[in-house]
Amino acid sequence: MVRLAGLALLSARTTLWALAGVLLSLVSGIISARMLGPSDRGTLAIVLTVVGLTALFGALGTNVSLRVFLPSDSRVTLTVFRRLSMKLVFVNLVLCLIAMMILSRTVDARLTNMEIVGGIALLAVATFTSTQVLDCFNAVHASARSAQLNAGGFLITAVLLGAVWVSGGGLLGGLLAYFGGFAARSGAGIWLLFRSSSVHDSPARPGGQRLLLINGVPLLGMNVGQALMLRSDQLLVGVLAGTQAAGLYAVATIPAGILTVISNSVGQVTFAEAAYGRLTYSRLLRQTLLALASTLGVAGIGFLLVPWLVPVLFGVDFIGAVGVAQVLLLAQVLLAPYLVLSRAMAGYGLVKWAGYSGLAGVPVLMVSAIALLPTYGLMGAGLAATVAFLFLSSVTMVGLILNRPWAQSNL
Repeated sequence: MVRLAGLALLSARTTLWALAGVLLSLVSGIISARMLGPSDRGTLAIVLTVVGLTALFGALGTNVSLRVFLPSDSRVTLTVFRRLSMKLVFVNLVLCLIAMMILSRTVDARLTNMEIVGGIALLAVATFTSTQVLDCFNAVHASARSAQLNAGGFLITAVLLGAVWVSGGGLLGGLLAYFGGFAARSGAGIWLLFRSSSVHDSPARPGGQRLLLINGVPLLGMNVGQALMLRSDQLLVGVLAGTQAAGLYAVATIPAGILTVISNSVGQVTFAEAAYGRLTYSRLLRQTLLALASTLGVAGIGFLLVPWLVPVLFGVDFIGAVGVAQVLLLAQVLLAPYLVLSRAMAGYGLVKWAGYSGLAGVPVLMVSAIALLPTYGLMGAGLAATVAFLFLSSVTMVGLILNRPWAQSNL
């Protein structure tokens, strides 16, 4: 049995590496904002949002079902997952390019230019591969290594963006810099996995791919729901208010993204503990309170610092992002329980509950945003996120209370 101290240490290591990644991502955001300005930064933010979402859709939830069944079903191996991922990368690419064609009519006509399309295609493949590779580490209870690789990728992105900025590059250069970071994550992760005997000692088994797909589709709701919660408001701002407003909102979401990483990191460890049958009620409660308290503390500090940091780091052109950034920081406190509890659900094997709870908040967010954006502008988008986050955490808590899956843990 893993001791509580060991669980807390693993959560802390994962969180520290994840925070390093977020800080490096912040550097990338600062460079890209100063390099591109609000309008082009808005276009880049929308592209990154869509690429991230299509990477999740294209995976069909297999990255989550791998983490559920790798510890418990001999048909599921990393070799099976790798072969399936090589097929699904094409699904991801098609979804991404279709989305860009649609957005070119409402957001930015350049999204159909051949050079931009080529950069987006490379970014889509690298992002998908990176997502699948990092979840291999999460599946074998190596979430700290996953976060470490992610941080390394953001470091490379920041360095490449700096080079693009110095050389006078524009939107295409920004896309290629992000591609470089995701490609580096993927390459390093694949190399580390192939060094591990677990890959070579686990051959492909009949039925493994089918099992991952059948259970992955319901679980897709958890990851996609979370991603839509954190990103679809940016899309709505871009469509309803234009790329300049999207650029301001993208900057406003950066401080909130730091808070998301804290709860996400605790949630990754919690997921593995549940999947391996070691997550008791007391451990789940401690993990949730750890995420909530940490998020609340950092949110309070961030609320006070944001009015000074935004204009200093991003420039005076982005000062309109300050108020909504403060709202989004407080909203993350309401989201923290969901980011831990939803992963516990998936690890416990509550496949449908985990998937549907993630999707449940999407219509709440979209309806709220559509209702509030025209009247309250960017602040309305922040308020819509707050409503949706509270709803999500509440639904997930109710689901766990009703099912009480900790009663079946292997103690």
